[in-house]
Amino acid sequence: MSSHDQEADLERQTARLLEWAAKAGHRVVESENDSGMNGGTVTTAPAGTV
Repeated sequence: MSSHDQEADLERQTARLLEWAAKAGHRVVESENDSGMNGGTVTTAPAGTV
């Protein structure tokens, strides 16, 4: 799989996570990755807890 394909797949996964989180009443918090790689970590938490 090319890195372009992987990036498109990651974008689809992120969109699905954001949609699920919004429906479930969660707030999404994104943090940067210190490893030097592009991207970061996406964490969901119930609204009002973060």
